[in-house]
This record gives sequence, C-alpha cells and structure tokens, in this order.
Amino acid sequence: MQKKNLKLIEVCWRDTAAKPGWCDDADIEGKVGELDYVFTVGYLLKKTRHKLIMTIGISTWDTYMEILTIPRCSVIEMIELVRKGE
Repeated sequence: MQKKNLKLIEVCWRDTAAKPGWCDDADIEGKVGELDYVFTVGYLLKKTRHKLIMTIGISTWDTYMEILTIPRCSVIEMIELVRKGE
C-alpha cells in the first residue's frame, strides 16, 4: 500500500464564495462578499507550482476517498504532520 510514501498534511487555504440566484448590493456586504479560510487534513498526492492535490483517505486497494485540488495561490500555510510513533 502506498500510504507510507505519502505525506500527511494540514493545509490552511482561502476558499471562494458563491450565492446562487439573483443578488443585490446587500448580498455583496454579507458572507458572500467575504473569503472563508478552510483547514483540511489529508494525504498529499501531488504538488506542482500551481496546485496541491490531496485525498482524505486511501484504501488497501490503493484507491482514494475524495480528491481535492487546491490552487497554490489560495494556500496560506501547509504543515506536514507526523504520525505518533514514527
């Protein structure tokens, strides 16, 4: 299983915001007008100049549970986590 070769990371990143349907100026001043900060923990699958690709889980068949691609320009901080006992 390839899990041992993957880094376990926590990423703080700036998310986008959207509001479906018709909007007016008041909506711009609410939560839709503010960027949210998200903390995600998972295994780093790939890191390039433009993106991070990570997963929240890996099976014994080396398949991934959910894949998240985060633009590098949205990343605030990335911390490598250490498993206890390693």
